[in-house]
Amino acid sequence: MSSISGLGLGLVRIGYFCIVYLLWFHFGIITAQTF
Repeated sequence: MSSISGLGLGLVRIGYFCIVYLLWFHFGIITAQTF
C-alpha cells in the first residue's frame, strides 16, 4: 500500500508541476504579445 500511495503522490506532484508550467508558459506568451 505504501508504494501505491507513494506512486499516487508522485503522479499528483508531476501533474501539479505540468499545470503550473503550462500556466506560466501561457501567461508568458500573453505578456510577450501584449508588450
